Amino acid sequence: MWAKRVCLALSLMLAGPALALAQAQTGRITGTVVDSAASNPISNARISVDGTTLIAGTDSDGRFSLGNVPAGTHQVRFRRLGFAPVTRTVTVGSGAISTLNVAMRAEAIQLNPVVSTGYGTQRLSDVTGAVATVNTEVLDKTPISTVDQMLQ
Repeated sequence: MWAKRVCLALSLMLAGPALALAQAQTGRITGTVVDSAASNPISNARISVDGTTLIAGTDSDGRFSLGNVPAGTHQVRFRRLGFAPVTRTVTVGSGAISTLNVAMRAEAIQLNPVVSTGYGTQRLSDVTGAVATVNTEVLDKTPISTVDQMLQ
């Protein structure tokens, strides 16, 4: 019984410095993401470190924090719907905090046309029958009291 305890104590003494060394080989990236036009914070932006599984999101103030980033130079990607993606290079020191502040430029996106049918949804290019387009400008000018009048 005492031999098991001695082996356990020796393994913990040998593993302790290795664990501390492994923890010291990482750092943290923090920062803020704002709109380049008005410097307003961008919430829910996705931040990822290339070559790792590390992902974070910004809070309502545009702040983010990525922990356990391996020490070294990394490419960090910033994405948010409605904004152009941004990639920045950052060097993370062992046990250090690196700050990375980013301004993202608003960018319009093009959505694919979708056709809603009575029995499902299809892409416009897959529809073989007649298709009518409902223009919202016409709907705004037309007095409509029911949904079926809107579709006529």
